[in-house]
Amino acid sequence: MERGAEHLAALKAEMDAHWERKPYAVVEDFESVPGYLVRRLEIREPPPLRWSLLIGDAVHNLRCVLDYLTCELVLLNNGTVTHDTAFPIFDVLNANTANTLRKRTRGMNASHQAYIETEQPYHGSHGSPPDDPLSLLHVGDRE
Repeated sequence: MERGAEHLAALKAEMDAHWERKPYAVVEDFESVPGYLVRRLEIREPPPLRWSLLIGDAVHNLRCVLDYLTCELVLLNNGTVTHDTAFPIFDVLNANTANTLRKRTRGMNASHQAYIETEQPYHGSHGSPPDDPLSLLHVGDRE
């Protein structure tokens, strides 16, 4: 988790420096469409490609923390970690996702399983599922 936080801090510092250089400008154009004021965004300095690496590393590290936590909760209950053990994240609840949720948390104490279930994006506790922080972290690994 610390490594993910380091990546996010580095990204924030780079983004702040980027914005201070005013990399974009709004250009007004009175002549392209008669009778209308058209405003265009001029990109003077595109965002560095390095940001995609920092974002990818941060997301990967944060996602791994959840999977490691899940494994530790199984071990804490003297359960067996399997290749299915992982932190489940689902935007919808249906028979398939409910089954996968049980499979990924198998071996965990019932109260830990219940807590993980209550944090699922399909409950809408932290915004609608597409905007839920877990959903955003989970993009690309949909079931």
